[in-house]
Amino acid sequence: MYIFNTKLLAALGIKLPSSYPTESLIQKRFIDLWTNFAKTGNPVTETSDLISVKWQPVDDSKEYNCLKISKELSMIKETNILRQIVETIQQNESTCL
Repeated sequence: MYIFNTKLLAALGIKLPSSYPTESLIQKRFIDLWTNFAKTGNPVTETSDLISVKWQPVDDSKEYNCLKISKELSMIKETNILRQIVETIQQNESTCL
């Protein structure tokens, strides 16, 4: 719904994001982020009033860099759970069946 603003949604009685300021802002951000990513592989090619953070790609650390998309944009860290699972298995390989 945030990316595709269609007449179908209106016909179904679903209010479009443009009816709400915050949702409209998020929709514009999503469109810019996906367009930039499709063109360059980088969702944030340059900062602006609409996209005010610099993209930090995922690296090989124990935490993921994540772009939190809401009323305010921010880069946050999320635990890389899969990496922790793999490391735990590797550390305990000799005791696993």
